[in-house]
Amino acid sequence: MQLIYAKNMTDQSVEMRLYQAIGRGEGIDGAMFAEELHWLAERVPLIKVRINSPGGSIFEGYSIYAAMREAKAKVNTYNDFVAASMAGIIFQQGEVRHTADNSVFMMHNPSGGGDSKKDKEVLGILKNSLVDSFVSRTGKDGNIISDLMDVETWVEARMVNGVSPMIEMGLADKIFQSSVKINSNAQVFNAQKLYSFSNNILKKDDMENEKIEELTKQLGDLSKVVDSLKKEKEDKDEEIKNLKKQIEDKDAVLKEATDKAAIELVENAIKEGKIKADKKDSIIEDAKKSFSVVKNMLDGIQASTASRFTNFIGAGAANTAIPQERSTWTIRDWDMKDPKGLKKLREESPEVYQEMYNQFYNK
Repeated sequence: MQLIYAKNMTDQSVEMRLYQAIGRGEGIDGAMFAEELHWLAERVPLIKVRINSPGGSIFEGYSIYAAMREAKAKVNTYNDFVAASMAGIIFQQGEVRHTADNSVFMMHNPSGGGDSKKDKEVLGILKNSLVDSFVSRTGKDGNIISDLMDVETWVEARMVNGVSPMIEMGLADKIFQSSVKINSNAQVFNAQKLYSFSNNILKKDDMENEKIEELTKQLGDLSKVVDSLKKEKEDKDEEIKNLKKQIEDKDAVLKEATDKAAIELVENAIKEGKIKADKKDSIIEDAKKSFSVVKNMLDGIQASTASRFTNFIGAGAANTAIPQERSTWTIRDWDMKDPKGLKKLREESPEVYQEMYNQFYNK
């Protein structure tokens, strides 16, 4: 099986990376991730699912969630930075839930569909399922979980007054030290909050000029990087185009040489009496397509055999009415089309019969 999400596989364990949004069009194909996890669970005793994802499709996420729950292997989860929304649900399914010391967790209500009564009922059913998943791992009251989801709750793993909120809420079991360091005063925002926050800063009339200049400089540097990457891509595209042209030219030269060799091969075989001239065009076409196959076939035909076989046919033509074209038959053709003639050949010209036999069965 071709592994897409698995990394660092040994006889004892394997890591699976859930490092993108969940959904076939978003990054992580839920069905494929689940299938790969099932396959790995048959071969290693421990699977480590490492998560850094904003969430995504609840339906594709549940495919992963169910595969983890049913896996024969032990499945532990690791929140490497962000386990939000559906990714947070998947994080909860780990037998042991490890979280980085600077990681965050987010839970909220499911969304999507329309505003009809039926759509709202479906979302309510999905929310109840999510609440049950949280309750089964955290041990918290379902009403508390539901309220936290209603307001979109973000939870940090870092210690606050000697206590990790994520551990205290039962959302994780162990904390590990992350190799990625962030500002300890950093705040957590969802995408909409971050957008609003940035706009509020830009719209302030009293923003200091030096801050505006710094922001402008950063945007300018980013623009240079984008232009550089664009130029690099154009250069690579041109290089690929040139390589393709070289390959096409070499293919054309090779085809011309192969066609020439095929013609020479067949014409020589005709001169040596191995094949008849009226078969020339069809055999040349075959040689152009599969030169080595036709060459091996012709090499296996002995000119002396063809000559003696033709003599046998010519000598017996008056008495047996054997057409001249039978000189091209193999021993199998004779056996199927004229077994009596084959018997006569074996009795009257055993050496010809033996050579035909050897040629057909590559003896």
